Amino acid sequence: MRKKMMLLALAIFVFALATPSLAENRAGAVTLSPFIGGYVFDCPECLDNDWYFGLRGGYNFTEHWGIEGLLGYVPTESNAHSYNGQDVDVYRYGVEGLYHFMPKSNFVPFVAIGFGGKRVDGPSGYDDDKRGMFDYGVGLKYFVSKNVALRADVRHDLYYESDDLDNNLEYTAGLTILFGGSKKIMEAAAPPPRIEETEPVHVAAPLPTTVSEPTPKAILVEFTDTHFEFNKSALTPQGKEVLAANIRTLKANPDMNILVAGYTSASGSEEYNQKLSERRATTVRDALIQGGIAPERLTKIGYGEKRPATFEPYPWDLESKAAKSNMRVLFTIIVKEGKK
Repeated sequence: MRKKMMLLALAIFVFALATPSLAENRAGAVTLSPFIGGYVFDCPECLDNDWYFGLRGGYNFTEHWGIEGLLGYVPTESNAHSYNGQDVDVYRYGVEGLYHFMPKSNFVPFVAIGFGGKRVDGPSGYDDDKRGMFDYGVGLKYFVSKNVALRADVRHDLYYESDDLDNNLEYTAGLTILFGGSKKIMEAAAPPPRIEETEPVHVAAPLPTTVSEPTPKAILVEFTDTHFEFNKSALTPQGKEVLAANIRTLKANPDMNILVAGYTSASGSEEYNQKLSERRATTVRDALIQGGIAPERLTKIGYGEKRPATFEPYPWDLESKAAKSNMRVLFTIIVKEGKK
């Protein structure tokens, strides 16, 4: 029976690995984690190693930091000489702090440290035996959907027994289910205020080679998703080609001043996206300066996810047209008043 359950758990895990998903450990989410595994007792306890069942419940303060409470149960037997084979119920409880690495990926490893205890109910000498214990360990979550992750944990439990430091080992597998915590999805905000604006010029269209308007004018140039990949601030080869063409145009029109604005898709935390948009704007600004454009002609700003080009109903879907349309940098090029 035990072998069949282990094979079933392995089959579920392999199936999940083949399931495509785009998810992350979300800040503000409440978590529920049922588990099953094994519990290994130190020799002085005179208890058989056996199955271990339980439930964890927690809360993610940030995408990295979280806290969890634990309730577990081990249905075991005594192997002490006087009580050999008699049933013993072991109840495990405690609270742990968790730190998650790579919270934006599908694979999210983490470390845990906590304090709690266990209660042993059994034959004479074990009844209502309570022990405080300190524990630490590691784990791994693999997200198979936005709200569900497969999970595996290993813990080392330390406690004192008759003035000696003893230790137990627990290993479990299960699920983590996330409730809430999704980042607020914002309606498409109004674009930055501009002076009179022409139609957007996309990748296929270079900047105009001359400026003939005598009045102030702004030209909007959009860097589409081909210029910045997800979670990247470096220009793609195609983006560099377009930027090189624009540099030549800007050199031919020294009266143009430029506002370089960076944006991101809605996936990820607001704080992270703000910094990513600033890095994207900095990348383009530095490239312009290296290309010979005077720094005093350039202003940069990052808007993060706050001014999307397209509303994203499913922020975790990075391959959607809406997400790609928001991975961009916009140029607002302003011609000084009275210049031609």
